[in-house]
Amino acid sequence: KALYISEHFTRRIVEMSAPESDNFLRFLTNWVQSPRFTVRYHWTAGTIGMWDNSCTQHYVLNDFDGERVIQRVTVMGDQPDGPSPRWQPWPEVASRSAMSRHDRQLSHFLRHGSAEAAE
Repeated sequence: KALYISEHFTRRIVEMSAPESDNFLRFLTNWVQSPRFTVRYHWTAGTIGMWDNSCTQHYVLNDFDGERVIQRVTVMGDQPDGPSPRWQPWPEVASRSAMSRHDRQLSHFLRHGSAEAAE
């Protein structure tokens, strides 16, 4: 079995209360960002890095100087195989969406032109 989570896209585990889900997702996110699971690539001019997010987690350490050019590509792949879900993704219209901190930063930047103080 596998559990696919993404700090940017996973909003909530619907089988849990909102606080339980937030805490569990925070724990999992912190776990995969542990240095013991990190591959540190030392870039040189003209190199390209690629990974498959279906089996890895991408986490950027913003500790370098210079410009980076990033292009994200989403490739159509295999359909996940498993039992049908027992719950709908959004059981109620009024349910909490658990917006990620990156969503708040982007929203603040688009409104005010600065990502600072968006937390």
